[in-house]
Amino acid sequence: METDQLLIGVDGGGSGCRVALADGQGRVLAQAEGGPANISGDSGLAVANIRAALDQAAQNAGVAGDVLRRAHAHMGLAGVKSPEDAAQIAARFDFARCIVTEDRPTVLAGALAGEDGVVLAIGTGSFIARAQGDRTRFVGGWGFVAGDQASGAWLGRGALEQTLLAADGLRAHTALTRALLKRFDGDPLAIMRMSLDAPPADFAALAPDVVAAALEGDTMGRQLMEQGADYICRAMTALGREDEQAVCAFGGIAEHYAEFLPAPVRACLIEPKGNALDGALYLAAHGTSDG
Repeated sequence: METDQLLIGVDGGGSGCRVALADGQGRVLAQAEGGPANISGDSGLAVANIRAALDQAAQNAGVAGDVLRRAHAHMGLAGVKSPEDAAQIAARFDFARCIVTEDRPTVLAGALAGEDGVVLAIGTGSFIARAQGDRTRFVGGWGFVAGDQASGAWLGRGALEQTLLAADGLRAHTALTRALLKRFDGDPLAIMRMSLDAPPADFAALAPDVVAAALEGDTMGRQLMEQGADYICRAMTALGREDEQAVCAFGGIAEHYAEFLPAPVRACLIEPKGNALDGALYLAAHGTSDG
């Protein structure tokens, strides 16, 4: 790649998008934020929001349109489900090279910056990934209804399930179930009504309570965290993680599993080297769609 080659990284999700422009050495020239860019909804709006953020970043960096068109871009966007989805979005941008992927590869690339290792991407949702040489593999990321095990939303939903079981006399109450029931004014019907149409983020908002209770020894909180940790370990085994290979905890919930993972895994935990936008720039520079 030419040393003066402009790089564009895009991290797009349901709540907004972020864009960064960098030079050929990866030095960030400007960043900008825009509206939602999950293409599974209104793909036209997603593209418009990305364009607006790109224009703002280019203006901030003093980059002319002809320079922008010669750029190498990588966009990691929520809602990309197939190569056809990616190709359709890429075709709407006039760059020298534009690769569009789902957002998992950019998280992996940002967290590990091209190095080998496993990433535990666990926030509101979840997936586990492994990079080994030029190969990447993923487990999970199937969404809240049928997947996202160990995630914040999964923890919150599980805590409410156990609270309702306790309210029905099918399990013993703990401090956590009592606190959650009190949050809903002691009314199990209020929990049911909330659960029928609440988005994953509303369930994930309960996860800090689960984590705190587990660390204080609450049996139900610990049970949920242990189940999440078991899923993480099984996912790493399925991915072929080798002993002593680095494990990067990425996301608001991932780090809280440290106490519940086996000691040999805890010894391998590392901090993320960057975020998903950093990963998009890394992939733009290296011209790959899989990290």
